[in-house]
Amino acid sequence: AGTVLLFDDVSLSEDLQEVLKSATANFREPIEHRTLTTERKLRVCTIPERCVWWLAKVEDIGDDQVMNRMLTAWIDDTVEQDKRVFEYMKEAEAAGRNTAKDDVLTCRAIWEAVKAEVLPVRIPFARRIQSSTTQNRRNPGMLFDLIKCRARLFSLQRDRGEDGAVIARPEDFTAAARLYAALSGTAGGQETKLTKNEAAALATVAGMGVEVFTIRQLQSALGLSYYQTRRLLNGYVSRGTPYSGLLEKCPAISLYDATVTESDGGGVTVRRREQYFTFDIEVYRAWGGGASVWLDDDPDDGSSAADVQHRYSNCCQQEIGRSEEDSGKDVQDPDIDRSMYVPVQQNERTESTVDRVPDDDRGACVFRTAVHEPRDTLHRGEKTDPGPNMAALIGSTCCTYAANAANINPADYIPLPVEKDEPGPASATGRPTSSLKRGGGGKYLCYDCLKKGKRPGKVQPLPGVLDHRTFTRTKVEIGRCDVCGEKKAVYRSRETQAKVCEGCYARLVREWNGRVGVR
Repeated sequence: AGTVLLFDDVSLSEDLQEVLKSATANFREPIEHRTLTTERKLRVCTIPERCVWWLAKVEDIGDDQVMNRMLTAWIDDTVEQDKRVFEYMKEAEAAGRNTAKDDVLTCRAIWEAVKAEVLPVRIPFARRIQSSTTQNRRNPGMLFDLIKCRARLFSLQRDRGEDGAVIARPEDFTAAARLYAALSGTAGGQETKLTKNEAAALATVAGMGVEVFTIRQLQSALGLSYYQTRRLLNGYVSRGTPYSGLLEKCPAISLYDATVTESDGGGVTVRRREQYFTFDIEVYRAWGGGASVWLDDDPDDGSSAADVQHRYSNCCQQEIGRSEEDSGKDVQDPDIDRSMYVPVQQNERTESTVDRVPDDDRGACVFRTAVHEPRDTLHRGEKTDPGPNMAALIGSTCCTYAANAANINPADYIPLPVEKDEPGPASATGRPTSSLKRGGGGKYLCYDCLKKGKRPGKVQPLPGVLDHRTFTRTKVEIGRCDVCGEKKAVYRSRETQAKVCEGCYARLVREWNGRVGVR
C-alpha cells in the first residue's frame, strides 16, 4: 500500500486504462487483473490498495475518462527552471555526491511515519465550502481529498475525535484551495483539461483580440511550427489513439472552410483552400474562467444586515485609515447625499483564483445597486446613517457619487485642454480629468468614466430570467438588442416583451443547456 506507479511518456493500452479506472474508483481495495501469458495461460495480477498513479506525458493522455480522474498539473519547462536544473547539475558534479540525499531521506522518514497508521479525517466545516462551478462531479471530491491529505500530514498538530479521526482545520482548506487554484490556473488545467500549449494558444488568441484567425496567424504568435499549431487546433491520431484538439475541447472555437482566390499580379488567378477558425471571447471567458472555492461565513437567512459578516474591501479600508490619520481635515461635503455612497463589500473567504495585482490601486466607481441591502430599507425608501466609516469614504478616491456616476451623458461635458497624462482638476474618482460639465458648478469627469459613458451599456441578465423557448425569430426590423444594446435584435419574446440578438440568444440557449446537463 502507498506505492507510486509512474508512467513516463507511455501510452496506456486499453486494458491498462481500465485497470487505472478500477484502481481509482476502488482506492481502498486491492485490484485483480486477469490476463494471458505468452503461453496463452491465465494469470491473475493483483495491485495493492491505496496506490498512486503518476502519468508524466507532454501531450494529452488521450482518454477523457482517465483525464477526468487525474489532478492535471503542468510540467514547469520555463527558462528559469532550465537554469535551476543546470545549476543543480553543476553543483552535484562539483561536490561529487547527491546534494539532495539528505532531503530524500527526510521525506522517506516522513512518509514511513504517515503510512504506519491509517487514520480517518473529518472536515467539520465541509458545509461551509462553496464553489463557483460544480459541473465536474469528481473535482469536489478531489478538493476534499486535498484537505484531508494536508490534515493527515499535520495530524500530530490536529485535534482528534472520539473515534480517533483527525479533525481538519480551516488552514488545511486554505492550503488545499491554494493548490487547487494553481491546478486550475497557472500550473494546470483541472477544470478545462487543457495542456499547457493549448491553454497558451487560447490565451494568445484572446490577447490578439480577433474573432477570426488562421493557423498561420496563430503559428506566428505562438512561435511553434505549423504542424504543432495545426495539431493543437484539430487534434491528431497517433498509433491508433485519437488525441482531441481545441476544436473538441473548447466551445469558443469553431471552424469553417473557405476557398480563397488570389492573383499573382501576372494575370494568373490561384484558388486555394483555407481553414478559418472563429473565436468567441465571451464564451471563452465563461468556459475558462477557472474555479473559485471559499468558506462561506454568512448565515443562510441573510435577513438582517447585522447578521451578515461583511468586510470592507482593501481600497475602502485604505481610505478609512487615511481619513483617520488626517483627522483635522473635513472630508465631508454638505451638498453630497452620504446615503448614495456604498463601500465595496466582500465576504471573508479564501478564493482559489490566482492573485492579481490591479493596475490602479484607487479602486473603482461603486453604485448602491451593486451590493445587497436590507429589503425593508429599500421598500421604505429610507436613508440609513452611514456611520463614521461611511463618512470617511465621502470624497475618497475609492468610491464615487452614485447619482452622477450612474447617469453619465458625454454630450453634457466640455473637453478640457489638458493632455491625458497631465495633472488636472480632481474628478470624483481622483483620476486625471478630461472634461467639464456645462453649467455643472465645477463637476469634472475623468477619462475612464468618459470612456464608459461613451460605450453602450451591456448588462448580462441573471441566469433563468429570460427563457429562450419564449423567443421567436422575426424578419422585421425591431431595433437593437435589449441585453447588449449593440447588435441588431432578431429574436423577440411577446411574453417578456424583450428582444435579443444572435449572440445573446445563443448565450441563453447555452445557459439553459448547462442547467439541464448538456455539456
